[in-house]
Amino acid sequence: MFIPNKQTIDVMNFLEQDYIFLDAIINHVSDPIFVKDADFKFVILNEALCQLMACPKETLIGKGDYDFFSKEEADVFREKDAHLLATGVTSTNEEKITNTANQTRIISTKKSLYVAPSGAKYIVGIIRDITEIKTLQQQLSEVNKTLEEKVKTRTAELEQRNKELEEFAYISSHDMQEPLRTLMSSTARLEKECEDKLTGNAARYMQFIAESARRMSTIVQSVLTYSLLGKERIITNVDCNKVVSHIEQNLMQLIAETGTQLLITPLPTITSNYPEIRTLFQNLITNAIKFRRDEVPPVIKIKAHLANNFWVFSVADNGIGIDSYDTGKIFELFKRLHIREEFEGTGIGLSYCKKIINLNGGEIWVDSIPQEGSTFYFKLPKLNANEN
Repeated sequence: MFIPNKQTIDVMNFLEQDYIFLDAIINHVSDPIFVKDADFKFVILNEALCQLMACPKETLIGKGDYDFFSKEEADVFREKDAHLLATGVTSTNEEKITNTANQTRIISTKKSLYVAPSGAKYIVGIIRDITEIKTLQQQLSEVNKTLEEKVKTRTAELEQRNKELEEFAYISSHDMQEPLRTLMSSTARLEKECEDKLTGNAARYMQFIAESARRMSTIVQSVLTYSLLGKERIITNVDCNKVVSHIEQNLMQLIAETGTQLLITPLPTITSNYPEIRTLFQNLITNAIKFRRDEVPPVIKIKAHLANNFWVFSVADNGIGIDSYDTGKIFELFKRLHIREEFEGTGIGLSYCKKIINLNGGEIWVDSIPQEGSTFYFKLPKLNANEN
């Protein structure tokens, strides 16, 4: 164990046993510790500093930074030490050093000023070797950068693919309308002209053709509408109360026939595209009426509340519900959970809803219990102070 000489003891104004006790304590600390005098020489240090410097204690004591580091490194250390001696301001600095074994380490050093009773000033330093941490941070940064580039590339590819698919859907749907109209028109004329001649299977086949053509026309129109969602959007303040009120008026006959109750709490005004929001609510409300239980009048509750700068809406019903393994499928295009004989439709309505929510930067999901009902939730961002 190194014991400072008498001159050092006199300067430090310590007794010999104090040095032995101090030396024992700091050598149990895993972080490098040192004390420099006003001449920037090491007067106290522990074994951890020796390991960092790759140099024995006897060689370090009484020496300064210029004895071990390059001039560029030592100049930086000397400037910071001089500033500490002059101001007494504690500082923590991240530094790079090259030790006597030519190993480069990155360290974080906290330096404080100690003034002895005699008035002598000392620099007390505690070092944390952060080389491994910095290496991991650099590796993580490179991985994140690579991932970001991959995500950016993949996102661009998906956006381009979606654009191409939408254009394909639009062109296909638009071009298919004319032959379908011709087919329906020709079928109708043929039925009229051959009304007395078509019997048995021939009459049924003609009905099948006419019905299939009408169904295909409906599907094509649905695809066309889906592909046009998001094009030429006009963003305005949309009062959701008025939206639901207009839908209620349009569905007045259906609501009366089914005995539907609409229970609506005050809804916010949001910043969005009016036709999109109207389509969203109309699809959810008409679905709640359509998928009702036998002999149970639909009760539909519509609410909204603000959470984390998002308006969270809910449309709850008391209908037939959805099995848990199907809740993830219902927003897929043309996904039907029931046969056409049970419930009419194209299987595209909830796909509309999901696309509208995506266009508005939100999220949509459903909670459901079979034969008890479903609650569709969607959230839309509260974009400005005009929303209330």
